[in-house]
Amino acid sequence: MQCLHCSKQVCIDCAQKHVELSNQQIEAAKQVLANKINVLDRLVVAAKERVKIEREKIIQQADTERDRAFIQIDELYEQQKKQLQDKSTEMHQLGLDKISSYIQRMTNEIEDLNEDNQQLFCVIGTPVELIFYIFRYLDAPTIVRSVRRVCKQFYTIVPTYDRFQLNFKSILKSDFHLLCNLVESRNVEVLTLSDDDETPGQIEYFISTFCIDQFIRLRKLTLYEIDNCYLHIILTNIKTSELNSLSIYSKRDYSQDNTTAVDLASAIVLPRLLTFHLNIPSFDVTNIAWPFQCTIKHLEICCHSFDGYCNFLYHLPNLQTLVVEQLHVNDLEQIKAKLTEFEPVNQLTSLTLKYSLIDMAILELLLSLTPLLKHLGLVRAVSLHAFISHLSEWEKFIGTRMLLLKKFEFFLIDDQNHILPELDPESYIASFRTPFWTEMKKWFITCDCITDSNSSTILLYSSSFFDPQFEYVLMNGVRKMRLNIVEVMSQVTSSQNGFPNNVLFPQLDELKLCISDKWPLVPDYVRHVVLSVSTVDHMHMVLRQLKHRPTIRFEYPNPIT
Repeated sequence: MQCLHCSKQVCIDCAQKHVELSNQQIEAAKQVLANKINVLDRLVVAAKERVKIEREKIIQQADTERDRAFIQIDELYEQQKKQLQDKSTEMHQLGLDKISSYIQRMTNEIEDLNEDNQQLFCVIGTPVELIFYIFRYLDAPTIVRSVRRVCKQFYTIVPTYDRFQLNFKSILKSDFHLLCNLVESRNVEVLTLSDDDETPGQIEYFISTFCIDQFIRLRKLTLYEIDNCYLHIILTNIKTSELNSLSIYSKRDYSQDNTTAVDLASAIVLPRLLTFHLNIPSFDVTNIAWPFQCTIKHLEICCHSFDGYCNFLYHLPNLQTLVVEQLHVNDLEQIKAKLTEFEPVNQLTSLTLKYSLIDMAILELLLSLTPLLKHLGLVRAVSLHAFISHLSEWEKFIGTRMLLLKKFEFFLIDDQNHILPELDPESYIASFRTPFWTEMKKWFITCDCITDSNSSTILLYSSSFFDPQFEYVLMNGVRKMRLNIVEVMSQVTSSQNGFPNNVLFPQLDELKLCISDKWPLVPDYVRHVVLSVSTVDHMHMVLRQLKHRPTIRFEYPNPIT
């Protein structure tokens, strides 16, 4: 027989099988359609259920707003009622000669109090969620000291805001105590504590007032210049599972401490900890037992040895970004021997080495452990001249061993104790005008040369990158300067830093200082000073503290007292 579809000759058995197969396919397709209809029915039910849930939330929010509005209306009623009662009391206390004028004035004042005035108890409520969103862009002292006093609504909701970011570094003592008294620990999301020269004893007071495990919503904790005893108390009491960032910075001596490593090991196993900064130069990080269950993805740490460096790579399986400071490895043969024990790691995608002393050959060996890097940063980590002399080898290494590297940033300097007359920044830049840098990678370089009477400094760095800790000083020609030193002087005159030994402004004739209530010492070579003062006592204080007698002009914005 002939097939009606393709006009081919087929037997009856084949035709029947073909029909049966088609029927089976039709039934299967119908079953699929039926299943999809059932899925559609379930989706409708789920959608309606979501609408009901959202309706209940809206009703609950509306009831909350209604109750809040009723409270505000009752408060306004009590205020108005008390004002009227006070007027009545005051009227009965007046003399007969004053009653008539008082009644006339009172009548004018309460004239708007009538049933036609619907604005008297008009309560316009801003959604709390919107107010809390605005709070994210304000610091905690502004929220508590200023915003809270704007109106009764703000006064009521500020204590319920649960995303406070408390930064107690360089904070005024009055603000510190205000926040400690008015902000509940359960509402703090970010906390910064500091025992530096500006806020000595702050952490001790804080620990005596609060227990760190009360901060149940804490997500980020930063500690500056903390003693090991207080660090032990804080780390052993951190129980919040919400903490995702922990930072510790201290220049204090931890070299003889035997407990910090254990405390750190107990803290870094927190289930949601993703970012960890540890900058304690005196502490040996090789003593930390890095547990394999660490969730850390971003690590910034001060490490001095190759063994410590390898510990990060092979004991943190989730590590993606690593920043290492003060890594000093110079034994090439030892590094080669140890590298035979390790396999390359594939999880790390970003590596930055800072303030280190690394040979170029050793740097290539270190990078061979992380071949899948997408970002590499070098901040004063290698010698500038060594980098330039190995530039062709470096290009070949990147082109063959670091195929995924998309972003390479560096900042290198070379200090000379004498001036080089033939110094030409163009000669440094010329080495980077090759197709590899300008076309293939599009990595553009800047070279600066700073010279003074005694020395010269060469800066070579990526055009979009700069070391924030580098002091760019070129001040020989400065003759007149206006300086706001409210924040700077606390650092310059601290017991640790002291005044700089070298003269930064040798040609300075006139200095105008903007200060608050702290008066700094003026260098002896300054001959003319302009000061803004508000009191006579301030003027006397200035004159008493001047060791020499420059020409002084006092300015005052308001009448002096």
